[in-house]
Amino acid sequence: MKKNRGIAAFAALACTLSLMAGCQSAAGSAPAPAASPAASAPAPVSAPGGDAKGKKVIVILKSLTNPFFVDLGDGAKAKGEELGLQVEVQAPVTANNNEEQIQLIEQAILQSPDALIIAPADSEGVAPAIETANEAGIPVINVNTRIKGEGLQVETFVATENYDVAYLTGKALAESMGGKGNLVLITGVPGDQTNIDRTEGAKAALAEYPDITIIDEQFANWKRDEAMKIAQDLMQKHSDIQGFFSMNGEMALGTAEAIAQADKTGKIKLAAIDITEEIAAAVQAGKITMTNDGRADAQGATSVQAAADLLSGKAIDERITIESKVVTLDDIGEYVSKYGL
Repeated sequence: MKKNRGIAAFAALACTLSLMAGCQSAAGSAPAPAASPAASAPAPVSAPGGDAKGKKVIVILKSLTNPFFVDLGDGAKAKGEELGLQVEVQAPVTANNNEEQIQLIEQAILQSPDALIIAPADSEGVAPAIETANEAGIPVINVNTRIKGEGLQVETFVATENYDVAYLTGKALAESMGGKGNLVLITGVPGDQTNIDRTEGAKAALAEYPDITIIDEQFANWKRDEAMKIAQDLMQKHSDIQGFFSMNGEMALGTAEAIAQADKTGKIKLAAIDITEEIAAAVQAGKITMTNDGRADAQGATSVQAAADLLSGKAIDERITIESKVVTLDDIGEYVSKYGL
């Protein structure tokens, strides 16, 4: 794909954004997991940057207030430094805001980077910006959350298998509940493919336990405060909840706080997905029963490696899977050491 393919669209975008800037200055997230080879194979590791050295890569994430995406961005920057790439990490001011993210992508395109790495806030909503990048001839690497849209060109998708992650974590949660009881799902952002996949995986796992009932399911938009309020309200509404499954770490931390305020820590089982220093500490303290390490730093590093390989003329896989694992109190020692807890 050549950069002169979309020069007209690119010029139009430049004019539009220039006008916008002028106006502004004037105005002041049920089968068992698929056993595919890709799902079990480690992400490929290639030789350092080669011809890609000095190239510019802009990474646009859905959030930099969520510690998971901070770790992902740090992994991307560290790999860029190792390979001699110029790596810049950005995210919307308002976490998970599709409109702000589209603006960032459009502004990034005007800088003519050699590649874009994008974790979309909205899998389908981001499509117009990806189309613009395609027309401008800028390669797009997709990380963490799948981009969806007919006719879009994405070079590779780097992520865990979110369905499998939630399936395995859901199985572990069900076992910790003794295979019975009432459970609540706290999910992320509607339309976010990560949320869709995780929710489907969790439900598939829990469906294997006929004595477990999902009594409620609510969106908390990947946010800690929203999850805490939802958990508080649901525990007042239902006195017999035995488990919560929060689909990311921030929501799990909010849920854990609500459980603690109700003096039910350890009595109600709580599963999370993702691991950060704060989540590891919560598992160590028994506030979170289990989580799943999606290796955020590896997702960032591997996406930058993929960009370097592509820019060096090397073939890259259409799907690069990052392995994950369930983490319980029995496994937390590794993370206690990692974070110095």
